[in-house]
Amino acid sequence: MKECKNCGMTEVRFWSKRHLTCIECLKIPPKKPKPTKDFKYLVKQKRYKCNKFIFSKKITDDSYNVELGCTFRKIRTHIESKFEIGMSWDNHGAWHIDHITPLSNANDEKQLDHLLRWQNVRPLWAEANLRKKDGRISNEKLIEINKKMEYRYYQSIEKLNSGIVKTKTTREMYELLKDFGIVTMNDLIRYARSIGYEKEDEDLFIKRRKI
Repeated sequence: MKECKNCGMTEVRFWSKRHLTCIECLKIPPKKPKPTKDFKYLVKQKRYKCNKFIFSKKITDDSYNVELGCTFRKIRTHIESKFEIGMSWDNHGAWHIDHITPLSNANDEKQLDHLLRWQNVRPLWAEANLRKKDGRISNEKLIEINKKMEYRYYQSIEKLNSGIVKTKTTREMYELLKDFGIVTMNDLIRYARSIGYEKEDEDLFIKRRKI
């Protein structure tokens, strides 16, 4: 006789060889596990929701975000006021949205909601943010990275603006702008347009400076 692993009965007429479970037990629907609240998932979900709001192009200035505790206009103005030289909305990717006090410091949802507020948000160069991770970065290191990116920015602008009529190949444009979040061709076209260039053909950008 086989013994059912659920009820322990051995005198059963039918049983499943695969599950070693009697027919009577197979008729009983299994209990669904109670949903558990994954705090790390909650942090990730709320952070994504805030970032999506900040970079949205389909909402009005007066739209309000509960997690950030402010309107779209306010958070955008706040972030712009913190831009370092070389940062712009067109080259997001070279800089990240950073929480001054890391969200990983939160132990419960109440603390998390406090750290998500707009006052704890700033733009930070990607290099600095990756160095920071879930901890802190020294002011000295932050100043060093900001100065390095400022130097690269002015260097690239000087090269881009040389000449009344100046053409650049796609590769040249990428080499000049790769430090500022340029990854895909769409990034390149968008940022090039923001500084006065237009794409002429598959491999050429052109800028005509007004005299």
